[in-house]
Amino acid sequence: MTEAIDLVVSLPENLPEVKEGYNRTYYIVRQHNDDIELLDTSLTEDGKGLTFKSDKFSTYAIAYIDTKIEANPNTADINLMTLIGMILVGLVGIIYTMKNRLFN
Repeated sequence: MTEAIDLVVSLPENLPEVKEGYNRTYYIVRQHNDDIELLDTSLTEDGKGLTFKSDKFSTYAIAYIDTKIEANPNTADINLMTLIGMILVGLVGIIYTMKNRLFN
């Protein structure tokens, strides 16, 4: 069995700013063979990178979702469609990259 290692990736500098009244949650999307999954992710202390663990040599993508801050945090509405859209954008990028690697 392979042991997971800690990985750190820098966030792109050109990401849009988080709008006032919103919180941003980051995700790492991993594609390994035909399996795609979200990995547990956390911001680095300086807020400029993401840390996660992996035990596979895979293709990774950064995804995020901005959620509106509600008056009562117990009723925060997470927009599932936005998350799905971000994952799909990441997957398109992964597929495009893999296609280029295979055929170029």
